[in-house]
Amino acid sequence: VFVNRRRDGSLYHEEKAITPMRDDQGRITHFVSTGKDISTHIQYQEQIQHLAQHDQLTDLPNRSLFNDRLQQAIRRADRRGNRVALLFCDLNDFKSINDRFGHHAGDQLLQEVAERLRACGRREDTVARVGGDEFILLLEGISARDEAEGVARRLQQALATPFQVAGEQRCIGVSIGLAFYPDDSTSREGLITAGDRAMYRHKADREGACRSFGELSPAEDDRGQPD
Repeated sequence: VFVNRRRDGSLYHEEKAITPMRDDQGRITHFVSTGKDISTHIQYQEQIQHLAQHDQLTDLPNRSLFNDRLQQAIRRADRRGNRVALLFCDLNDFKSINDRFGHHAGDQLLQEVAERLRACGRREDTVARVGGDEFILLLEGISARDEAEGVARRLQQALATPFQVAGEQRCIGVSIGLAFYPDDSTSREGLITAGDRAMYRHKADREGACRSFGELSPAEDDRGQPD
């Protein structure tokens, strides 16, 4: 299977078989080629793969694709000697939006949140939706903590602008937890746990733009996860 070009210059995927033809002495005299256009089949496969790796509501990477990209980012960080930062974002009081305005309005709000989060990151960063109102930003090539903290502040400012919900202006907040590789953990699972705990700590105290896992005291770490 390879990409071919039509006479009009357009590209298409072709499945081709090329068979050598031999004479009585077994020498190749020519080839016979048969092929068929399988572009529709390739497009269908790509659509299936996209749906399996992206959130259907926001079209952001889902948890599966995020985990894969995080693992790759960790490997690159090991080779280059830099950091990876995770920003765990959880919307505050999102349930009240669904309860008052309905799930359709809540879905529209999540789509707008996704667009604002995309605008805060760099092109090479990953913004993923991993739960109902939970998002994670994956930042690669971080040399200092204040770079990620600056992104967290931009996130706070972006989501502080009121949203239009069912014809009303509504303000929502966001709790952000930071975790850094390899500072806070040297494994993918440990890094995710660290960011999650820092986020819940920020949701509890709501002070500052975010909370970093490395700044939590042992007592705060123990209280980080709600019952």
